[in-house]
Amino acid sequence: MRLVFAYPLGPLPWALADPYGLPRKTNKAKLAQQLEKQVVIKDYYPLDATSIYDGMAVLQKFKPPPGATFAILAESLFTMLTSNSSKRIDVVFDIYKDISIKNAERSKRATGPVGITYKNILPGYQVKNCSKILSVSANKTELVRFLVGQWKQEQYRDKLLNKTLYVTEEETCWKISSSEARVVPELRSYHEEADTRMVLHAKHAGGKCVIHSEDTDVMILLIGHAHNLGKCYLQKENGSKRRIVGISEIANQLERQVADGITKQEACEALMGLHALTGCDTVSAFFSKGKLRPMQMLVKNHIYVKTMKDIGKEWSVSDDTFSATEEFVCRLYGKKGESVDSLRYELHYAKGGKVAPEALPPCQSSLRLHVSRANDQAAIWRRATEACPDIPSPHGHGWNVSSSTLKFI
Repeated sequence: MRLVFAYPLGPLPWALADPYGLPRKTNKAKLAQQLEKQVVIKDYYPLDATSIYDGMAVLQKFKPPPGATFAILAESLFTMLTSNSSKRIDVVFDIYKDISIKNAERSKRATGPVGITYKNILPGYQVKNCSKILSVSANKTELVRFLVGQWKQEQYRDKLLNKTLYVTEEETCWKISSSEARVVPELRSYHEEADTRMVLHAKHAGGKCVIHSEDTDVMILLIGHAHNLGKCYLQKENGSKRRIVGISEIANQLERQVADGITKQEACEALMGLHALTGCDTVSAFFSKGKLRPMQMLVKNHIYVKTMKDIGKEWSVSDDTFSATEEFVCRLYGKKGESVDSLRYELHYAKGGKVAPEALPPCQSSLRLHVSRANDQAAIWRRATEACPDIPSPHGHGWNVSSSTLKFI
């Protein structure tokens, strides 16, 4: 009977996948809320701070006026992004690749009717349905090309006055000022996600920065790289409500919570491994385990901090790191132990067989693939301050390329 529990007990690892075969999700915001609880929320950030925006997140929320053309869209966005007090403004866009660990998340987001594909956006075209336009990755790439092309023109540069706009277009970054528009070689980057690329821009800007983002992934990245960055703030906006948190304040508070002997940098870097392992946009979560209990476990244990810090350190998972992670997962399910397969049998037996398969931990073979995916994502995050890291193909790292699409194994 024990041997049976070394297998998923179905076509999917139910602890990690829902009945439709999609990665299980958790409320990432709970982790951000827990971290924010420990610090005083600020009313404002320094006037001389660099402002860094996730360009596509801004576009997704932006509502162009009825009947607006793409020229009006470009002008409205430009005005909105450059109207704050910052002298330097960075607008960072995603790069859309056919083979991507973001495939599952983007397919999920692109629900509803798919819009037409634009091969060449012109200023006079009318923006009929922005959400449909942005449901096609090729349109996003074309729209970014159009926006950057517009903003490089003299009529826009003149509006900058003494400000400087850094904006990305695919791998290239442009520096636009009132006098010129030129490529910034040191900000040319292979990073696919704006999340990681914003960290690179924060490091390049130096000094004080405010990152405008509501994404928990961005907060975790900024905390994880706090030792490499200047004074950073995160501004979250929800309608008329605005929250500003100091990243260094969160890092300092985290240092006070962890067990003696764990440094601030170790605790901050461990957060990236923990967040990837317990569920993010690209990696599934454990059914009904959330973020708070794993966080509580982390701060109390030196070994767990080292384990989570090792996730993503290299592109492959060592036997020692996997074994330590397996022990962490056993504790997450409420029991001491070193084998999830044994724990699956024990939990099933303890409840007289009346336990839902998704409530059991994944079997070891499924967990190994899950840890490999988490390691791949954490490895990318850990290299956020490198402009062009050597990122191997995700194929074989818990994912498989099938019909030119990346899928979970």
